[in-house]
Amino acid sequence: MTQNLTNSQIVKNRVSVLNLLSEVKRPGISDLIEYLEESSYFLSPASTKYHNNFYGGLCLHSLKVTNMFLPRINKIENSLTRESAILCGLLHDTCKIGYYNNINGEWKSSKNHAANGLHGVLSVELAEQYIKLTPEEEAVIKFHMGLFSVYGYVKEYSAEELYEAISKYPSVQIFASCDNEEAHRK
Repeated sequence: MTQNLTNSQIVKNRVSVLNLLSEVKRPGISDLIEYLEESSYFLSPASTKYHNNFYGGLCLHSLKVTNMFLPRINKIENSLTRESAILCGLLHDTCKIGYYNNINGEWKSSKNHAANGLHGVLSVELAEQYIKLTPEEEAVIKFHMGLFSVYGYVKEYSAEELYEAISKYPSVQIFASCDNEEAHRK
């Protein structure tokens, strides 16, 4: 999907993300917010050619996934808190910050971490430089690509690992479906 966001849309998305993150009351959140503001999080694309491959696409994708995930997570008993759902939604693709460069109008990968099968793990590690994630938050972010990372993308984890994570935390499957649905919307 090719789309160009206006500067006002990028600013609006930035404000929405910062408002959501202001709900998080956890040590290190102000440092995380400062990092996001100083990084290219609000301007980076989410992909080179698949989804949200435009300036501001990463932020927009993360915001849309968060907004899909929040009402769905409320339907599961003993599941994630709103704060946790916000963190998972907004941070699941942080490994893509600064990952793509626009060369002659085309987005190109500047690093090779996704090819090494570290997409979700790197996002967890980046978040944990600033805040401590719960084991469920770690699992949601690590396994956010669902079966796509088992069979279609790169082998980030095995089907057995994914099954164990979903069995322990149903939110993993719900989040993966939100991420996949948002990435494939037209």
